[in-house]
This record gives sequence, structure tokens and C-alpha cells, in this order.
Amino acid sequence: MPVYLNNTDFEFELANPRQTISQNWEQYPLCQQLQFIPLLYACSDDFIAVSTFPSDQFLCDLHNLSWRKNQPLAKLVNWQDKCAFKKQVGQVWGASQQTQIWAEEREIYYHFPINWEMIREINSKAYSFKYTTLSKAALVENSVQLEKWFEQVKGEKVLKSCFGLSGKGNRLIKQSTLTPATLNFCEKEWKAGRVIIAEPWLERFFDFSSQWVIHSNGSRELLGSTVFETDQRGMYLGTLAGDEKKLFKDFFKELLEHYHFVQKVLDDLFKKGFFGNVGIDAFLYHSEAKIHLYPVVEINARQTMSLVALRLQRKWFPNQTIRLRFASLQDLQPSLLPLEIFKEQEKIPYQFFKRKLVLDVI
Repeated sequence: MPVYLNNTDFEFELANPRQTISQNWEQYPLCQQLQFIPLLYACSDDFIAVSTFPSDQFLCDLHNLSWRKNQPLAKLVNWQDKCAFKKQVGQVWGASQQTQIWAEEREIYYHFPINWEMIREINSKAYSFKYTTLSKAALVENSVQLEKWFEQVKGEKVLKSCFGLSGKGNRLIKQSTLTPATLNFCEKEWKAGRVIIAEPWLERFFDFSSQWVIHSNGSRELLGSTVFETDQRGMYLGTLAGDEKKLFKDFFKELLEHYHFVQKVLDDLFKKGFFGNVGIDAFLYHSEAKIHLYPVVEINARQTMSLVALRLQRKWFPNQTIRLRFASLQDLQPSLLPLEIFKEQEKIPYQFFKRKLVLDVI
């Protein structure tokens, strides 16, 4: 049976390889909430390895959602258990050194790449940059290069760190000169031996993503595409999943162009030794009264929230369009993830969450 370990701290581990999953989850509580995502699509016989547990009431409410049709939830098991998972098949959010160690200690079958330098390289935005179609974009290694780029590129700009989750490693720059805050953001990356990705601000109006699997024999499979909802900084707000011709409407041609463009990306990833889930982000933007495709904005060689939306839509809403989004606690939709978690056999909540994941049927 599959054993899910939803290590959504994946990017944080890439940036700080010495930190354990436990340390990352303590530092980034959202990861503790996201560990329960497989409850939304895993089968009742599957295992989900977790560090903490939701309340019985939450599990009851989730099970009783009308669209689940009374199907039992997967089993939650303490991830420290070294017997329950023995000889089972590991399913991780992203292949990493920490997940390999965890799986080997429990004799879990771990069929993922283990070249960690390669995995770190291909998940960096610096790697995605090699496919950029923007003539004014640049990789910046120091303050001298950054000042020169600021002089050459006028108008609003975007600076990106190599690793960051849901747009949180991005800085929208509206000033024409460097500020201390901007320089400090960049210097932290340079001190860590990483470059800054510098791009002109684009009038983007349609964000989307395609989800793929590269199999270990080199073949690839298109799992589907989703439309993103983001804020002006590119931070993730929600995902639309459903019939792609309806979702993309007048932009279906651009989606097909994206599919064609990313074949080389997938070829290159396999040549480097990668296989597994890949999400490739793209968007459309206006320039000189024309619509342009930015075919590869970011490569995520791991599972993604878009893949979660696709799995939900395909399993529970095959003939409908859904929106998966994060919302405030005041939102009327039921939360798909727990809002409080407990350490095993304890009755006092260990952690509370201020945002909930909700689903809208459109």
C-alpha cells in the first residue's frame, strides 16, 4: 500500500539541506497543516505518515462531506513508527535526502531519484531561467551586476530567490533605485552562494500550469493543466481545475504552444537523471498591444497544489470545474485541512492555523 509523506517543506530543505523535516515543520507551521493533503484523494487502505493529528471531529466532518459519498478516509499513522510502513511504497511530495533517510529507516520502498545535487539544481529558479524568453532578464551574482541591471532595465521589476514557496521568494520593485531592503534581500542569497533572478515586470493576466510525470524509462505523461489565481506579486491564491477547453477558452492555442515548448524541458530533466512529478508554470502577458506566452516561468520537479486540484477534480468532480483556494477562517466553506492539530494522545492543541483550504464547485 502507498505511504504518503507530504513533505511540503521541500523548498526549505533545498535551501538548507542540513535541516531535518521536523525542524522545517517547526519553523514553517503551514507545512504541518499541509501534511494532511493526501486525505483528500488517498484510498482508504493507504497510509499517511503524520507528525501530529487532527481532532476526531475534523475527521468526522471531512468524511461526511457530501461529495465524498461516505468513502472511508486513509489511515493516519505517526511518522516515527518503524513497523507500520515496512515494505510499503513511499509517496513523497518531493524527492529529498531527508525523505530518503526516513524511508530507509522504515524499510519503505523508495523509487525516486537520489542524486541530491541534481534535484537541488533542477528545482532552482536559476535552472528554470535557462528557458527564459525575456531578453532583459538576467542572473545577478553581486551588487555591481544588480546596479548595472537597474540602470539598463527601466520601470517595475521582479527579483526572485532561487528557492521560495508560492511566490514568497519574490520581490516586486517599484523604485528606480536600489533600497537597503532590496539589497539586504539579495545579499542573503549571495552569501548562501545563490544567484538572484532579475526580470522586468510584465503585464501578466493569465497564469497556468501543466502537470507531468516522467517515468523511469523516459516516457512522459501529461496529467492535466490548471489555471492559477495569484496576487500581483505572483503569490498563490487558488487553482481552477476542470475541462481544459472550458478553462482556457480563447487561450487554448497558447496552452498547446506551451505543451510543445516544454517537451525539451522534460527531455533535459530525464537526461539529467530525473523522473517523477513535474509541474511547469507559465503565463500570458500583454506587450505592445499583443498577447505573448511566457512558456516556462518555473519548473517544480515535485508534486504541486495544481496536482492536488487535478486529483480532487478527477476523483470527485469529473464533470465539473472546481476552485481550490486558501481562505480566512470567516469563509463559509468547510475547511479541507485541520485548523488545529494535536500531538499523539494529547488533548490540548499543539498548533492552530489562521487560514483554511476550501473548495468551490463552479
